Amino acid sequence: MTDDPLAELTCGDDDRAERAIPAILKLGAAAIPRLLELAQSQDSDSRWWAARALAASPHARTSDLVPFLGDSNPEIRAAAALGLSHHPGGDALPALIKAMGDSDPLTAGLAANALVNRSRAGGSIERSHPRSARAVRDPRSPRHPRHDAVYSGRLCPAGVLGAVGLGTARTGYDIY
Repeated sequence: MTDDPLAELTCGDDDRAERAIPAILKLGAAAIPRLLELAQSQDSDSRWWAARALAASPHARTSDLVPFLGDSNPEIRAAAALGLSHHPGGDALPALIKAMGDSDPLTAGLAANALVNRSRAGGSIERSHPRSARAVRDPRSPRHPRHDAVYSGRLCPAGVLGAVGLGTARTGYDIY
């Protein structure tokens, strides 16, 4: 292991990179700018490790993880969705709702879980992002046309949407 735990993330050895995470967390907020720089790498492994470290850091903001949901690599999108379960800020809601329709089932499920965690943390999609909530509950909404699978329950069971306040008991809307 080198003296720079951030350099370990890009060493090419997953075990060494994973062992570097606690040392990176000890760096505190000082590690965040370097992780965000690493997130811009052309190398997908580097971006994945940046997402992994940011997800573990209590100093990362929700907005640090949201861009990963749009990555071309499904593993990175899944890492970001998992990380957002631990950083349930309201600014992630539109991206998480969109990610529930991700072509990668793992990412879609993790995005739904992140929304449930947001609800458990006292957040409400209805209050903070009414337009996004409407897109999930109203299949006629043009805002997120890829949510057909969500409405039919293939990717997101009704219980998950109900848990985040989008079910009939709370909103008066049906879950499709």
